[in-house]
Amino acid sequence: MALRPVQVNIKALDASAVGRFWAEALGWSVFNPGVTTYVGPVDGRVGATPAHVGQGSVPWTVLADPEGHEFCVLALS
Repeated sequence: MALRPVQVNIKALDASAVGRFWAEALGWSVFNPGVTTYVGPVDGRVGATPAHVGQGSVPWTVLADPEGHEFCVLALS
C-alpha cells in the first residue's frame, strides 16, 4: 500500500518557501492568506537537497526541504 499524505504540518521561519516546496513535492497547490501557508492536493513536482545525517548504508535517501528539515524517501520496486 502506498503512502498518501493528506496534511503536512511544519513550523518554519519562511512558511511561504517551505510551503511552496512541500506543495510542489507532493503535487499540491499553495494558499497563503497571511501568516499561515496551506497546501492541498493538485499537480507538480520539485527536487530536494540531499542530506547527510549519518545514515550510512540504508535503502532510503535522506533529503531536506529549503530550511533543512530532513525527510526520507524509499523507492519501491
